[in-house]
Amino acid sequence: FMPPSANAKRMFAAILLVIGAGLFGWASSWGAPVFAAGLVALAGFAGVLAAPILQVQPLMGSNLIIVVFAVVVIGGMGSILGSILTGLGLGVIEGFTKVFYPEASSTVVFLIMAIVLLIRPAGLFGKEK
Repeated sequence: FMPPSANAKRMFAAILLVIGAGLFGWASSWGAPVFAAGLVALAGFAGVLAAPILQVQPLMGSNLIIVVFAVVVIGGMGSILGSILTGLGLGVIEGFTKVFYPEASSTVVFLIMAIVLLIRPAGLFGKEK
């Protein structure tokens, strides 16, 4: 584990609270756009590195969007921990389903989503209002 640099502390403060960024001496009016631009640049650089290896298409990854939606709904809207744990759990369940009954592997996620929403409409880790 490496100790965080001064810029990393400033970015973390900007993520948590705009006032916190000001306490670290980072002007909050330009800090968030600069941070967002850095993230966009990193995503673009990752795409440039992946393009020679993977076949690049306009609809790349569109088949995963529906499964990701199901993971977020089952985990609970707004719960990052719920989404992470649900993603891991559904990945294991879908993998076992592909081994034992491959025809149902794409359906099992939505069956689980329907059952969870019937039992707990806010999701497993969501907060009911």
